[in-house]
Amino acid sequence: MTLTAEQTDVRSRGIGSSDIAAVVGISPFQSCHDVWMVKRGLGSFNGNLATRMGQRIEDAIAEEYADMMRGLGEPCVMANFQTTFRHPTEPWILASPDRLVSGRRRLAEMKNVGFRSMFSWGSEVDALPDYYRLQVEWQLGVCDALSSTGAPGEEPLDAHIVAWLGGCDLRVYRIQRDIRLWNLLVEQARAFWFGNVIANVAPPLDGSDGAKRMVHKLFGDSWKPLGRATPEQEALVERLYEIRKDVERVETAKQELETKIKATIGESEGFLFSGGKVTWKSQKDGKRPFKPVWETGK
Repeated sequence: MTLTAEQTDVRSRGIGSSDIAAVVGISPFQSCHDVWMVKRGLGSFNGNLATRMGQRIEDAIAEEYADMMRGLGEPCVMANFQTTFRHPTEPWILASPDRLVSGRRRLAEMKNVGFRSMFSWGSEVDALPDYYRLQVEWQLGVCDALSSTGAPGEEPLDAHIVAWLGGCDLRVYRIQRDIRLWNLLVEQARAFWFGNVIANVAPPLDGSDGAKRMVHKLFGDSWKPLGRATPEQEALVERLYEIRKDVERVETAKQELETKIKATIGESEGFLFSGGKVTWKSQKDGKRPFKPVWETGK
């Protein structure tokens, strides 16, 4: 979905469906530090080539999905409101679904998935990447609160994630509301929104790229002279020193083991072992990369 200037402004005043996975720490694209900076006006994301291409192809995916559903005998007319919805009792909770299916209590979310990412999408709903599952759960929570009448027998709200995988496969995943998951998401998001964004308290620092970007954004230039270390700084530096020495010892041991394994391989291409394989193959460019692979994902 291409955001209008108004939508961009609105999104800065709440937690949207594209934020929630980062807030709870499972987004592969951004961290809670990135979200905090955007909400505090310290950063922005204006898109890249991948997001722009995804927006351009969204309409084509939606049209193909509608044709697919009609072919299955299910009328499918979709509305693209280009708006951001607010939760009626929690106005900081926002959602901007790609499409609403007219005549049904259904959302539709279009995803253009590249070839390298398509293999993380399974054939069942449970095999969906967590980031997208949480995005749609957040949208369902907002739209259900806005549209449900509570009448007996009311059709439950659901969502279709329509994924165009690798330019060769169109899959539709049906997502039903998970109230327990929704409540957990709201609890964590509320703590982040009020405890970090509204209170202007940065999230705790960790080793993520988002935390590094936040520190560089907040303290980009040095202008104060060198000073004496505080007790906290002394402790942090001492811990860093110990960890670096541990890393050096581990790296030395690693290099020694690799050299010994190469010596056992000799002129062969490698060997299979009970948990995987080790290869040391000669390449046409004269290189001979050493690659141990564990089937258990070590």
